Amino acid sequence: IRDERGDPRGATEAFLRAREVDLREPPLPWSSPRELFQQAVVKSLLALPPTLRTFVDQAEVFLSEVPGIELVADGVDPRALLLLDALATPEFPGPPCGRIFVYQRNVERVAGSPDRLEATIVEALEREIEATFLESTSEPPPAAMMN
Repeated sequence: IRDERGDPRGATEAFLRAREVDLREPPLPWSSPRELFQQAVVKSLLALPPTLRTFVDQAEVFLSEVPGIELVADGVDPRALLLLDALATPEFPGPPCGRIFVYQRNVERVAGSPDRLEATIVEALEREIEATFLESTSEPPPAAMMN
């Protein structure tokens, strides 16, 4: 809202405060150990339809609790579930997506239960892949600048 009102600094500060508040909260009682969460991410990637999986097949996967402060300061929502990064461009050819960052606390918050973890990750991946690679080819996605 602040961004829309011409207050980008205020928007960034609000995002940073939200990130800090989220990190002060303890993990959910049912939160998965990192190894199990990693397994859920791998299963989710394999569950993608082949037409979408081709965009992320060669990507390295990194896990974190929430997006880093530097990403949030650049405008990434502190409650983002994942981020596709190292995107190929004409200047930087390579696999379509080189890295995927998955944010465990945010995924678990949206999932609401361990039973919905993989489905939540698949849905987030589908949304991001479609938005990044399939919705518009007129200009490169902003994340391409993060190479």
